[in-house]
Amino acid sequence: MEAAADDNQVDNDLQEPLPRQRTGHKRSKAAHNVEGISEGALKRQRQAEDAPQRYFKKRHLKDLGEAEVNEIIAATKLPYSFQKDVAKQYRISAKLVGDLVRESVKHPQR
Repeated sequence: MEAAADDNQVDNDLQEPLPRQRTGHKRSKAAHNVEGISEGALKRQRQAEDAPQRYFKKRHLKDLGEAEVNEIIAATKLPYSFQKDVAKQYRISAKLVGDLVRESVKHPQR
């Protein structure tokens, strides 16, 4: 009798979970979330908070603030820092780092 009860317990434990469905779930629109932010803005915010990995979406110049541009330029002036490493740290392309450095050399007052 106890063996039969154990078999039933094992069968109950092995039941497969139901598949996840999105029916009834609303998209994260500004009206449906607490922060009042759109889904795209939430995704960009999550990407900005994540640490850079091997594959990541590079940011554009329009996504960088003035303070961050100044940090990038200062980071390239440190000894033994390569533009490729700075680009990976700030999740931008190495070409953009080079462009920012070249622009800062040409026009230091900006």
